[in-house]
Amino acid sequence: MFRHFIFGSGLCLILISCASAQYDVTQPPDYDNLVGKNFSESIFKGRQVYKKVRETDTLEELENRRSDGCILVFGVRKIDDVIEYWRVDSGAGTCLTRGKALNR
Repeated sequence: MFRHFIFGSGLCLILISCASAQYDVTQPPDYDNLVGKNFSESIFKGRQVYKKVRETDTLEELENRRSDGCILVFGVRKIDDVIEYWRVDSGAGTCLTRGKALNR
């Protein structure tokens, strides 16, 4: 009887630890939710980490080059600092973000 209790307790501990583990997964970025929002208020650190790479009469493109090879570009309206579009200018496999997998 005692062996069954020890075995059952050990099995329960293993299952609980597996169910509560935080798994990291990599996902491509999706900044569609930022389109139409103010750049300086929506982007962490704002213009401090972005460099202007192109400019027209109405838009400026701001670029962030990360150490992992990711090149992220936002097109921002000059008049009101609103994000018009975004894109990734780096190669495949860069700009991946970390997220937590859902336990199913």
